[in-house]
Amino acid sequence: MNRRFEESLERLGALFATHRLKAALIGGLAASVRGRVRVTEDIDIVVDCDIEKAIELLASLDTSVFRPFVDDADSIVRQHYILPIQDCVNQIRIDLAVGASGFEKMVVDRAVAVEGSTIPIASAEDLLLMKLMAHRPRDLSDIQGIVSSNRSSIDWDYCEEIASQLQETFDFDLVDEIRKLKNR
Repeated sequence: MNRRFEESLERLGALFATHRLKAALIGGLAASVRGRVRVTEDIDIVVDCDIEKAIELLASLDTSVFRPFVDDADSIVRQHYILPIQDCVNQIRIDLAVGASGFEKMVVDRAVAVEGSTIPIASAEDLLLMKLMAHRPRDLSDIQGIVSSNRSSIDWDYCEEIASQLQETFDFDLVDEIRKLKNR
């Protein structure tokens, strides 16, 4: 992992500890750890908190190296459950997802500490599910890397169970997609 990202993650870990927040690394960096290394320009993290706690965190940034990435960060948090910030030392954008749903809380609880990272990293199964739900071209490539690197250790039953709980909000069959990945 790039040293700039490591430094930002260390600072984020300290910020979360100060606010007693649990979090998990998701997105491209997590996919690089759990699958194939790929280039990414930002850090994506899910934080186990509600909107009000995220607003408190936003208000506290004045005493840190982090700043809101946009002027209307407060409204973005409230409308989209994302707190976009920037590490002003390393000029790295960070998207903090407000983990208010049961699935996101589970992702944080199941995240595993990995040597060299102060923030636990989402499990391969949870990353697979998150990437499948996002369903963008980059996510589909990440899915292939995660599956090829972890095929024998992925808990496919867990993936199917969670997919069946989540799929009613999607236009495609998550369970079927998981089964296809399992059988490839």
